[in-house]
Amino acid sequence: MSNRVEVSGLSIDSDLYQLVDREIAPGTGIDSQQFWQSLAAICAELGAENQALLNRRDELQARLDEWHKTHSGRIDPAQYQLFLKEIGYLVDEVDSFQITTRHVDDEVALIAGPQLVVPVNNTRYALNAANARWYSLYDALYSTDIILEVAGCKKTAKYNPVRGQQVIRYVRDFLDQAVPLAVGSHHYVTQYKVKSGRLVAVMGDGSKTGLGCRECFAGYCGEARSPSSILFRHNHLHIEILIGEGYYIGRSDLAHVYDVRVESAIIRVRRGTPLSRAVEESGCRRFRPIFLTSVTTFVGLVPLIFDNSLQAQFLIPMAVSLAFGVLFATGPGFRFCVAAGLLSSSSSSFATLAAAPAADAAAAAAVPG
Repeated sequence: MSNRVEVSGLSIDSDLYQLVDREIAPGTGIDSQQFWQSLAAICAELGAENQALLNRRDELQARLDEWHKTHSGRIDPAQYQLFLKEIGYLVDEVDSFQITTRHVDDEVALIAGPQLVVPVNNTRYALNAANARWYSLYDALYSTDIILEVAGCKKTAKYNPVRGQQVIRYVRDFLDQAVPLAVGSHHYVTQYKVKSGRLVAVMGDGSKTGLGCRECFAGYCGEARSPSSILFRHNHLHIEILIGEGYYIGRSDLAHVYDVRVESAIIRVRRGTPLSRAVEESGCRRFRPIFLTSVTTFVGLVPLIFDNSLQAQFLIPMAVSLAFGVLFATGPGFRFCVAAGLLSSSSSSFATLAAAPAADAAAAAAVPG
């Protein structure tokens, strides 16, 4: 079990606490202790109300499940609508009204964009979501049919430099459309650097230019004279140029750009289902395939068990132990797994909001200036 840190009545995983304290909070003007105190106040203010809403949702779902169990077959729409109104799932339409928000993040209140929602109790899904929020545009183009496999651009077992050049050309066109330069094209940039909080692009002929829209420049990492990455903002999503001549792709690029990463979601949310309900649903869903697999395995071994040939005599003991082992272990094993899950649900609950990965925090903290 991971170590916990007690702060303002909250029990926080030590890794998350250190991430906020050392990497996310510095440079934002918000003290980490102030952040945890504010979070504790939010949980205290909204926790009971949120739990009541979750209980109401579970109550509605239970009523719906029960109704469908007792009304199998063709459903009468009028009767069903009456039932939904009776339990409060449907309400009468009211006059037009407006809703205003205060102290709500722009990603929720104002910005229209994709959100990644994953189960809170599945680490692999959460990791996949963290990786999916930022993806390599170079990899996406190289491995798909956006770049046609013609004129030497075939996808091969090893890196195809001809196809790679087509990928780079495609990405430069994309940058010219999303974050265009004031003069010239990203195709001819030999160096990116930052001066006085503004991006400067050095062209092949030695001339210098900036962005056509200065607000598109969000930040950088590394030294201002030779940054390791440049962060742009476009339609509230971010584009990151990764620079480094030590990389294979970077050595052959004019500006030593070895990758361009694109943000694919404005927010990532982790949500959970009560474990007891998840165990119940998964047990019902998996019982049939588990049962059929066990039965078919047993039936498939029966001919071998009753075979009288000399060769079969060496395999019959193995077949008997395997067939009857699978058959008799299915029931107890299935019940044991369900019982273990229900026992676990009684001692733990899951409800958390995913923290942004350190890479996101570092990029956001590297503001111009």
